[in-house]
Amino acid sequence: MGQTSGFLLKLLGGTLGLALGIKYLAPQWGIAPTSVNAIAMITLPPLLLAILLGMRGQQSAPHREEQP
Repeated sequence: MGQTSGFLLKLLGGTLGLALGIKYLAPQWGIAPTSVNAIAMITLPPLLLAILLGMRGQQSAPHREEQP
């Protein structure tokens, strides 16, 4: 039970920090609200995650020998 509550508290703290950062720090960055910037912000996180998981999958995959 202690591990679960600890995990939930970490998750809550991270989410709260992210939300506060978006609310108070993001407006200071001065990113123009264009459609190109919106598309980049939407597609960048999944693309980075896909690259990371692809690299991780290649590292953990067993090396197979080619059969004739």
